[in-house]
Amino acid sequence: MDKRQTLAAASIAVALLVLGLKGTAFWLTGSVALYSDALESVINVVAACVALYTIRVASQPADAEHPYGHSKAEYFSAVLEEVPFRRRSSPGMLPADEPP
Repeated sequence: MDKRQTLAAASIAVALLVLGLKGTAFWLTGSVALYSDALESVINVVAACVALYTIRVASQPADAEHPYGHSKAEYFSAVLEEVPFRRRSSPGMLPADEPP
């Protein structure tokens, strides 16, 4: 594993730790706000996993099918990571007087 992959793996570990802490806090308090925040942390875990996978793909050397390498995979990762955030935030972009 190179440095980028190590950092991406650490990012997954931190995201899982935060998810666990928020889940535990919800379980102890029953707070709906903490539950909502814990659910949002699931997206962070998924994004960190996608980032690690993409870094692994992008670090592969050029081959017969990809003579310029695999670095374009990082662009696809950016799109894949952005979609859940756009999807989640789109209802908040409606005017207050219109139902979703």
